[in-house]
Amino acid sequence: MNGKCLVDANILVYAHDITRGVKHERARELINSLWESGDGVLSTQVLQELCVTMRRKTARPLSSENTRKLLEDYGKWPVVVKSVLEALDLETRYQISFWDALILQAAASCGAGILYSEDLAEGQKYSEVRVVNPLIMIGHFSSRRSDDPRPCLDRYAGPQRGQTPAVNDFSVRKPSFS
Repeated sequence: MNGKCLVDANILVYAHDITRGVKHERARELINSLWESGDGVLSTQVLQELCVTMRRKTARPLSSENTRKLLEDYGKWPVVVKSVLEALDLETRYQISFWDALILQAAASCGAGILYSEDLAEGQKYSEVRVVNPLIMIGHFSSRRSDDPRPCLDRYAGPQRGQTPAVNDFSVRKPSFS
């Protein structure tokens, strides 16, 4: 396995939807660290879910133009084209939903050792892929294991006093736009 980490759509949505509070902060920190390290990987399914959710299911949906820009930026990450047949095998083998199997198949096919998601069981291993929910806290930063793939979350300061943040946070993206 390489250092690549596949990110599920829900984590990307939380990273951009500032109304999600602590989930937003944690997801934002994770996505920023993956931009910096270059270890983030997505699948076509993740990009499709991100598109639909950001346009229709957030407190302040994105326009088509801003959704396009967001997808173009994330298109700079490696994108795995899923294999439906392999996902069917995983669905049967692990007794999980077909959609979860597609995400696992994408992670496995790109060699990712970690799948960041809140949809699958935290810590569960599926062959070489381990599920990590970056939205849960595991004690204080000082007590984290050195192999814990969650980013350091105590650096996020949030909006400055007197500022009203936008509902959709584009500061997690590189390059940024407003």
